[in-house]
Amino acid sequence: RCKEDERVKDVAARFGVSAEWMVTMNKDLYPQLNKTVPLKAGTTLRLPDPEAGMDESATLPPWHEPCLQIVHKLQNSRYAWPFQQPVDWEALGLKDYPFICPHPMDLGTVRSKLVTGLYRAAEEFATDVKQTWDNALTFNPPEDEIHKFALKMQSLFESEWKAYKQTVSVGGGEEARNNSKGGKNTAMYNKVVRLEEEAGQDKFYFVLHYVPDMHWCH
Repeated sequence: RCKEDERVKDVAARFGVSAEWMVTMNKDLYPQLNKTVPLKAGTTLRLPDPEAGMDESATLPPWHEPCLQIVHKLQNSRYAWPFQQPVDWEALGLKDYPFICPHPMDLGTVRSKLVTGLYRAAEEFATDVKQTWDNALTFNPPEDEIHKFALKMQSLFESEWKAYKQTVSVGGGEEARNNSKGGKNTAMYNKVVRLEEEAGQDKFYFVLHYVPDMHWCH
């Protein structure tokens, strides 16, 4: 619980967690929340998990905000109501649902995973969103309203996702952005080279490693 006039950045420092992640995780409960807004005494906030990489120095990945905007737009679509929460197949008497759709997913779960830092890449987010439509299209026949709604939501998502990927491409991607800030390319590569064999001798292979600043070495 927060103290009177305590700020998110103060709470984050007290618990050794990321202030950015704390704001993101609690935005649904407190829409006006930011790192410096004064809080009332007794305000309850969800804390990020420092063991999940959300310690005090952690910041939001560059893809996080665009993905959050996409899921917000999806949830505000008039066709989104069947996909806002998990399918309650027991209450609906859909006994075969778990067998036909063994990987349930919905927009509420996607948003929850996004704001709590359970996705490690934008592609993981996209996979879950697509799973939502895939389940609906698989379980419901083409003439069913839910099937039709799923097609509309699928089209909306693909349009938003394509626009996001184009933005990343035009910007040169995360790696290019890092390099533009003076960062170095830390990627490492391997390749195998076979030495020319001589008569009566065994073949030899070297595994070469490309290390930045050192180039090819073995």
